[in-house]
Amino acid sequence: MKTELSELIGRLRDSENCDVLDDVDEAANELERLDKENEVLQSQLSESHRREKVAVEHIEKFQVPMYVIQENWNPSECPRCHHNFCDYEECNDGYYTRAESLERCPYCGQKLSWNLAQEGTL
Repeated sequence: MKTELSELIGRLRDSENCDVLDDVDEAANELERLDKENEVLQSQLSESHRREKVAVEHIEKFQVPMYVIQENWNPSECPRCHHNFCDYEECNDGYYTRAESLERCPYCGQKLSWNLAQEGTL
């Protein structure tokens, strides 16, 4: 497109149409400015879409329930961030009362699944 404009400007210079030449120069400069602005906007839009996609993937990842890590004599543990729930579980005689009322990890927000039998895997 730039070469076509350059050729047109060259022909107009040869024909000594200075007023038309000024208009064409202004139009060419405006087109060039708009092309640069368009490139910047496209780049910003692409970055915005990339960030949105990452955010959606992150949210979806935390929506899928993960099974809580439960071992005898130990507090339950988040399967994603591995924080234990000892602040939420009472320990009597070495046995932890599981904090099954927690639907999400209080530390990372991961959705939790407490009972394998309820999920139909046993």
